[in-house]
Amino acid sequence: MNHCDYWRVIFLFFAVLSMGNAEVVRAPLVQATWHNQTSKTECLLQQVIPEYGAIGFRQQAGYDLQFFYHSGYGLPAIEKASFFIASAPWRHEPVYRRDYPVFQNDRSAVYVNVAAADAALDALLEGQSAVFQIIAAGEYFYITALPIGLNAYLPQFQACLKALPPFNKKQLQGVIFFHPARTQPGDGDLKRLQHITRYLQEFKNTKVVIGDETYAVTKTDKKVFERRARHIKQALIKFGTPANRIVIRMAASSSGKNTLLLRVFGPDGLMRYYYRKRSTRLSFTERRRLDKLAEYVSQFYKTGHIIISSHTDSKGRRADNLKVSQKRGDVVKQYLVARGIPASRIIVKAYGESRPVKSNRYPPGRAMNRRVEIRFRP
Repeated sequence: MNHCDYWRVIFLFFAVLSMGNAEVVRAPLVQATWHNQTSKTECLLQQVIPEYGAIGFRQQAGYDLQFFYHSGYGLPAIEKASFFIASAPWRHEPVYRRDYPVFQNDRSAVYVNVAAADAALDALLEGQSAVFQIIAAGEYFYITALPIGLNAYLPQFQACLKALPPFNKKQLQGVIFFHPARTQPGDGDLKRLQHITRYLQEFKNTKVVIGDETYAVTKTDKKVFERRARHIKQALIKFGTPANRIVIRMAASSSGKNTLLLRVFGPDGLMRYYYRKRSTRLSFTERRRLDKLAEYVSQFYKTGHIIISSHTDSKGRRADNLKVSQKRGDVVKQYLVARGIPASRIIVKAYGESRPVKSNRYPPGRAMNRRVEIRFRP
C-alpha cells in the first residue's frame, strides 16, 4: 500500500465515525489543506470541505478576527450551532471541552468572536481540531477543521492581518453632526477625518464627497451647509488629503464604489415651521422635516430639552390666537413624541400674537408671524 492509499484508508475509517447520531464532516486527509485569500480590506485563511462548504479564519479591516463556517450551496439552513475544541481524529488524548458563544450571519453561515478564534488557532497549532456542531434539517453535523498544513499558510495570513487598516469605508463614511449654528467639526470628527486621510492613502482611486443630510427635506440651510463643508474640506487638506479628491455636492445622498460619502447633519433648516391662516395641521412637507429633526435628536441630541415656541399673526381675538398657538405647539410635540422623543423633554410655549417678527399690516408679514420655532436647551 503506498502512502496516499494509506491516508485514504485512514480518512474512510474516520469518516464513518459518529458522535451519537451526528455525522462527522471534514475534508479528506489527503485534501485537508489551507488556502489564503488576501486583499487590502480582508484576510481569509480557510479549509474547504467538499460538498459542505468552508471553515476557517477571517478578519476584515476595522473588525476583530473570526473563526467561521459557511455551508455549501444547496445544503439545508443552519438552525443552531455550538463551537468547541477537540482532539484530531488520529489522536486519542482527551481534550477539556469548552464551549464558546456562536453567532449566525444568515441561514448558511456561523462564526465565533476573537476570543474563540484565538483559541481555535492555538488548538490547531497544537495539532487539535476546531469543531462547529451544526443542527440543520433536524440532523446533527460536526464540521471539523483539521490542523494539517496550517503552519505553511499561516505566515501569509499573519502578514495580511498586520497590513490591515484599523478601519473600513463603512465605519468612516456617514453623518457628521453639528450643533445649531456651529460650523467647525468637533474633536471626534477631526480624528475621523485623520483616519479618512489614511484610508485615501491606501485606496488611491477613492474620493470624498461631502453632502447635506437634510437636503431632501429642506433647502433653507444652504449657506450654513457650505460653511460646514468648507471647514471639513480644510481639515482634510490639513491632514494630507489632496484637494482634488474632495468634492462638495449638497445633493449627494449615496456613495459609489470609489466614493466615501460624508453627510453634514445640522438642524438649522428644521427649526422653523409656517402655517396657513388659523391652521394647526402639519403638511406632508412639514412632517418630513419633523421626521428628520426627530432623527437628529435621537442620534445626536440625546439629553436636554426641546423648546417649541408657537406664534400667530394679529388677525382675530387675542384669546383665540393664544389658543391657536397652543394647539400648533401641541401638535408638533405630539408628532415628535410619536417619533420616539420623550414627552418629558419637550416644552411648549404659546405666545399668540405677542412676538411678531414682521409687521402684521400686510399679508407677507402676517405669513412670517404664523410660525412654530424649535430650539434646544441643555
